[in-house]
Amino acid sequence: MPKRGARGVDMPSASLLPPGPHRELLLELHRLYHLAGTPGLREISSALRNGNEFRATINRNKASEILSGDTFPTTLQLDSLVHYFATHAVNDLDQKEERTRFLDLWMHAQAERSSEGSTVPDETIEGALRRASSSGTPKPLIELCAGAEPETVLNVLAELKRRGWDSFSAGVVESLGETFSASNVPMLISELRLFDGLTWNANKVLIVFGATKPIEDCLALLHLLKALGSVEDVVTLIFSFSDVRSPQEVADFYLGIHQTGIAASEFRSSYARDAPKPARVLAIILAMKERELSLDTIISFTMFRFNSPLSAVEKTVVYVTVELERCGLSDIAKGLIAVALEDAERMGFFSYRKFLNGDQCNPEDRETFLSLASRAGVEASKIIDVEHAG
Repeated sequence: MPKRGARGVDMPSASLLPPGPHRELLLELHRLYHLAGTPGLREISSALRNGNEFRATINRNKASEILSGDTFPTTLQLDSLVHYFATHAVNDLDQKEERTRFLDLWMHAQAERSSEGSTVPDETIEGALRRASSSGTPKPLIELCAGAEPETVLNVLAELKRRGWDSFSAGVVESLGETFSASNVPMLISELRLFDGLTWNANKVLIVFGATKPIEDCLALLHLLKALGSVEDVVTLIFSFSDVRSPQEVADFYLGIHQTGIAASEFRSSYARDAPKPARVLAIILAMKERELSLDTIISFTMFRFNSPLSAVEKTVVYVTVELERCGLSDIAKGLIAVALEDAERMGFFSYRKFLNGDQCNPEDRETFLSLASRAGVEASKIIDVEHAG
């Protein structure tokens, strides 16, 4: 049981938590904890639960376990504690600088924890290869690689590549996104990219992770990737989540991103992607509206999905904005049109003129869209020929 002093949770002895990166992290956290006046566990838990600025809620038992060294915190748990302690510190600490500093300490401690697991010897890999060969399934290799050191994963994939076992290799790579924790994924994908011929596999890990992992895990990974400056990886993760999850889950994910203080406008992908299905975009917008996200936030996340080289984006924008108008959500429709057409103006509205002047655009939808565009401050003559204008 964690030992409590006269006020607060005591720092564990070196016999309970030996010297090393985890102890260094905890020593710094306790320093901050004392600067904040060693608030009670109930007080900490209540503040994190009720404050929208914090990235994770922590009950008092969990807070006690983290401060006593019994539990290694997730990045979001640590960030919330640091944010709270720094805000209440007596010496006016810069909470943003402290949060960045503690993330570095956490990464160092996490790397040390990962390295404590010994590398799987070659004969174990060879045994898994034999079992996979005899069973005709990659399952033994998947089990071997689940949560293993990146070195083990690379050795397995390299051997599969050498043997030409492409289907087994694909099965292993797909499993990594399901079996690796958020804290270990950045190191894994970094190693995969450095390894000859496995660059695409790093993206595959992110795609599977975003498509299968719980929202809180995806938010934790997103936070890590952003801190590391991996913009394209952040975009890949968000897209992979947004493309396959239910509109309600996507809206909850966007809400979680927004609550962490990350703006969708910070990211723009250089990869070409297909435009999402119009009906899906509309459903996600309505789900965000139900969660009472602000107008600017809804527009920002919706346009984030378009802020990449896309095909047929004009069809989606026209359909979605017209349907929003019919649903009585003119403010969102006008906001989307204003941002979308501002981007399109750089290309002389070419794609919109082509679509709105063509036979594919329903005349009624065309008139509604032109009316919305006009109310958003865009003249109809810029996006449609005179003979088609109402």
